[in-house]
Amino acid sequence: MTKERRIALAAVVVCVGLVGIAAYRAVSWQAAKPAAEVRAREYAGQMELQREILAKWRKHDLEGDIRSPFYFMWVAGLFKQFAVKHLGSLKDLTIVEIGPGSSMIPAALYVSAGAKHLYCVDIFEHPAIRDALPYRTAFDLAKMDADYFVRDADEVILKEEGGKATLNPAYLTFLKRESFDTRLPDASVDYVFSMATIEHLNDPLRSIAEWKRVLKPGGISAHIAALVDHRDFSKPYEYLKLDPAAWRARFGPGRTPLHEYVNQWRPIDFRRAFEKAGFEILEYSTEINAAYSREQIRVLYPNQSITDADWEQIAPSVREGRTREEVSQLFITIVVRKPAKSPIE
Repeated sequence: MTKERRIALAAVVVCVGLVGIAAYRAVSWQAAKPAAEVRAREYAGQMELQREILAKWRKHDLEGDIRSPFYFMWVAGLFKQFAVKHLGSLKDLTIVEIGPGSSMIPAALYVSAGAKHLYCVDIFEHPAIRDALPYRTAFDLAKMDADYFVRDADEVILKEEGGKATLNPAYLTFLKRESFDTRLPDASVDYVFSMATIEHLNDPLRSIAEWKRVLKPGGISAHIAALVDHRDFSKPYEYLKLDPAAWRARFGPGRTPLHEYVNQWRPIDFRRAFEKAGFEILEYSTEINAAYSREQIRVLYPNQSITDADWEQIAPSVREGRTREEVSQLFITIVVRKPAKSPIE
């Protein structure tokens, strides 16, 4: 074969190869396009499913007696941030949760994050507090946060039987007691917190004094609450219109349902009481900042300002020593610290 023919044949081969490559790419592109579209549709479907699940959880948490694992994960995240910000981490802390409600999920997660011991203090032991499924669901959700896996979940939940969880007593203790009567040793606790509980306290002053007693010097206490009439959230100020003695006689301790008793303290009263007890105020707000919280509140509390008619009907004892704005404030976030060196009392 002559040199010219070899060159011509090579050119033909190259051309055929290029055409083949182009054809392959065209076919591959046509095949890849539907596959990419399928993946995009699957992703969109998954995101929509997650939105539906979240919407159902939010509806459940607004209306249900037993909160969802998502709610308790949210609570755990809120109070974890205070511990990290003011104490460094949850690791090796002794912690008290006041009013855990229907689950000790935050406590279980904090133990999994390395906390030394969690005490949950409540006057009512909710029947659902040891249901196994919410704990397992919460631990699955918590996989997004590496901080929660210093200890394995199986160290926290020792066994499941009949749908109930046996929680490790070396780390978790439920105390059926008043918040002002924990019976824990003096200066034995690093962190005291509560979610939607301080508005229900029978004696806030005694409780604050108790928390100061059990906290170590430098320990912190954090609380978030809605200070509203729990009979009808659309009428948040109604209970403030009753004389305190009449209110307690009708809805006070020992009456049922327990959650309908709300003390008549306003956010400013809690701040003043913590300050008077000798605590340092680290954070204080009467506004709600988190998007999830704002959405909950928008639905739960459509009326968030006090009208002239409401103000005229507020009990004189509630108005005394407080401005109209202070009485009208419905929400509180407060974080306080016990001084490293307490003043002589």
